[in-house]
Amino acid sequence: MMRTFLTTQRLTLLSFALLLAAPLAGQTHDICAEASVLLSGIDASGAALANLQPTDFHAEVKGHIVPITSMLAYRGPKRVLILIDASRRMTKEPRSGPWQLIGMLTKDAIHNASPKTSLAIAFYATGDVAGYSGFLSDRNQLIAQFDGVNTEQMFAGRKYNSQLFDALQWALNTLAPAQAGDSIYLLTGGEESRSRASLAEVRQNLLHSGVRLFSYLLPAARPPLPPGSVLHDIVGTSPHIGLFEPLAVYTPVLELARDSGGNIAVEAATRNGFVNPSPVGLKLIEFSEDTLFRQMQTALRIEVTLPPEMIPSRSKPLPLLIVPTVAPGQAHRGWVMNYPKLIPACPAPAADLN
Repeated sequence: MMRTFLTTQRLTLLSFALLLAAPLAGQTHDICAEASVLLSGIDASGAALANLQPTDFHAEVKGHIVPITSMLAYRGPKRVLILIDASRRMTKEPRSGPWQLIGMLTKDAIHNASPKTSLAIAFYATGDVAGYSGFLSDRNQLIAQFDGVNTEQMFAGRKYNSQLFDALQWALNTLAPAQAGDSIYLLTGGEESRSRASLAEVRQNLLHSGVRLFSYLLPAARPPLPPGSVLHDIVGTSPHIGLFEPLAVYTPVLELARDSGGNIAVEAATRNGFVNPSPVGLKLIEFSEDTLFRQMQTALRIEVTLPPEMIPSRSKPLPLLIVPTVAPGQAHRGWVMNYPKLIPACPAPAADLN
């Protein structure tokens, strides 16, 4: 009798355990069926995209249209880490050249950021990042810290190193755990040398973190374009920042920014670097900077739902495409949209940020 009672009790407990396990498996399934991304961009006039509806675009994953289940305006980001290239190529002329432009861009970003945004600045050249301010809301304190920096003491003996990948790894580690809308604003010549981290590692960690990378590329990022060439005038002035690509000049910053859902601007308003630009040149620089920063500050949070047959594929990142809806006979909208080009794996593997 006692044996029968114990057997019945064991069966009851086993059935109860199976009932508990089923919802847990369902929860994992549901989590991997949902994916959310931040989308930002500009219209044909250069204004930030706003007041969009789900019917304004559709999403594709691996070539299949997937439903957009929700969309919410995101007024962020909450934190922006301004990461500044202090390599010798940037700082050898502290009162002119690229460093003068870096100062202008840094201070404009500090002044123009949303009051709800926390900002931090940090400098890199060698593998060690220096001058990190911590996230502050006091704008004047940040500007005073930038004005007081001495890059010669900060990176003594660094020569021409520019360990970009290591600096980005440090920035991701500093932002961890990342919050929705966190962004890195990279002011750089775009060069990489002697980093311990690889491009593949940085790209993986950037995508898994959800942090977006925006960058203003300075003249040292590329050889000078032929004087009077059309591309010379377009690249730094058009709101369609992606026109940097036809230049056939590679910088890993372009790939990382595009894949993370960020964007780049390129300083091309002067022919011989940033040396005493004309008032018109300054206005062009300010315009491209403002266009880039507006994209960082305004975003939509979009959720898509994957069909059941696609969920097993999320063991690896999935390619994502978001396409503006165009009515029959309607011209292309001319939008430039920024969003992560890959949906991270689910569950995401632990990122190595050290």
